[in-house]
This record gives sequence, structure tokens and C-alpha cells, in this order.
Amino acid sequence: MLINSFYNIISSTQLADGSYRYEVSLDGRHEIFKGHFPKLPVLPGVCILQIVKDIVEDIVGYKLRLRQASNVKFMSLIMPDSSDNRLTFVLNISRTDDTSWVVKNTTSQNDITVVKLTNIYQSV
Repeated sequence: MLINSFYNIISSTQLADGSYRYEVSLDGRHEIFKGHFPKLPVLPGVCILQIVKDIVEDIVGYKLRLRQASNVKFMSLIMPDSSDNRLTFVLNISRTDDTSWVVKNTTSQNDITVVKLTNIYQSV
């Protein structure tokens, strides 16, 4: 988990439609940015996948593993030197059986969509 070292959850809310909204703050000085890429630091896409998994685990109360990433679209770079290192995650979660969840997520920064994905997770 990267929580409390690379990122912190600022707020979490369940919305009226049953989806969840999480505000996350990134540490722009974290080691992750030093290797990806040294002269133009960019948030690695796998970090977004990990943050989404961490959030879903928080919501459903189970440790999970990614079973399938059926639709992942990185639409804009997330750079640590931006004026605001906060990201907003909006997640729609539906349970498919006793051990699996389908998660549709939209991640935005400053009201600009940066990632859209649909993942299937299974409890471990």
C-alpha cells in the first residue's frame, strides 16, 4: 500500500447514487517520481491502479486482487509539480458474486478527467 507515504486520503463520501467520491493528495516529492522520469516526473499509471485498489478495499472491507482490467484509459499526464497534487476518484462498485466486484472509476485533477477504468477485483 502506498497510503500515508505516497498519498493521503483527504475525504471520502458516499454519493446519493451509491457511488463513492474520494479526494486524495499526492506527495510530489516521493521517490516514485524520481525514476519516472528524472527530467519530466510523471505519475506511473500503475500507481493509479494501486490507489483505486486501496480505495475499493477500504469500501468493501476485504483484501482484494485485480482479476481483470477490461478498460483502462490514461487521458492526461499527472505531474507532481502541478499547482494542485490532489486527485478525485469517483467509483461505482457492484458486487457480481460472493467474492468479486466490478469497479468503474473516473479519476480527475482540477476537474479534468485523467483516467477512466473498469476493473474486476476478487477477494483473497
